[in-house]
Amino acid sequence: MVTTEELIARIEHLEKIVYDELEHPAIVYQRNNRKDDLDRMGIKVLEAPPEPAIELTFDKKFFPAMESGRKTVTFRRTQHGRRNDLFAANDVTYIIREVSEMNLKSFISLYWDEDGFESVDDAVEWFTRHYVTQGGNPPDLSKVNGYMHRFEKYWSINRRFTR
Repeated sequence: MVTTEELIARIEHLEKIVYDELEHPAIVYQRNNRKDDLDRMGIKVLEAPPEPAIELTFDKKFFPAMESGRKTVTFRRTQHGRRNDLFAANDVTYIIREVSEMNLKSFISLYWDEDGFESVDDAVEWFTRHYVTQGGNPPDLSKVNGYMHRFEKYWSINRRFTR
């Protein structure tokens, strides 16, 4: 059951809306044309996440570092996209900001912390385990050529961004 006070509050609220629409049409115009205003300013409101353009997979251990923004680079033997390409990982869309060719030894020495590792030694150990030679031997990291991909978070399922 609705109390008298609640009814009075609802009526006052409705009266304010009607008053605003009758006496201040600019308020209604602003409310209805906000998207148009943003479009004119070059700001696009995204109603849904953009479709990722490339597929880039990651070990689950890196998801927290990626989502926090601590992991912002990855090394791959082949180029996986170009600047401004999108990819998804763990329900978050990321955008590639830079791609540079380099060997794995240079990558580790320059980017171990941006790649989400606690130390250079952790990075060397992880890459040595994942980039073994055909004979099962540890690789010479200076001879493993590939690409550094720098990325940043573009879209999160739980958040809306304007671009």
